[in-house]
Amino acid sequence: MMSSDPVAMEVEATELAEIIEDRQDEYQVIWADGRKMQTKVQLMEEISQAFGFPSYFGRNWDALDEVLRDSSWRSDFRPVLFILQEPSAILKCESVHQFDVLLDVLSSAAKQAVTAVAGGKTYALLYPVLLIGTGAARSADLEAANRWRSRGWSITSSTS
Repeated sequence: MMSSDPVAMEVEATELAEIIEDRQDEYQVIWADGRKMQTKVQLMEEISQAFGFPSYFGRNWDALDEVLRDSSWRSDFRPVLFILQEPSAILKCESVHQFDVLLDVLSSAAKQAVTAVAGGKTYALLYPVLLIGTGAARSADLEAANRWRSRGWSITSSTS
């Protein structure tokens, strides 16, 4: 049974390769760089390119919600391990409201359950991974993970 809270994972940069290797057969791995998503326009472009959205993608919140939950355009139907590098930079040039809308859209996709053809397992359609950097970026990225938690996300740690 799926949790009522959307789930994401925070991962130390040094552990990422192992986590991807462990999940590469079950998940499609998609990367996005928070430094390229500091405004809503940049975010829509980065996510569109990362996922390879169809040309009809409207680059607004409703269109993002629709395309993330509708997998008919996708050629790979595995659930998505969505790795967000530099999560502290996402929408940092926008209002808090825009960040809240983004989390609502991602939450909608993350809560949508899909059943894998092989084995009949139930997965979340989208599983965000917040990549926790090292050095100066570390504290900002951990703070970003806490922002997700404060908005109802269940954030698991790769070390727990």
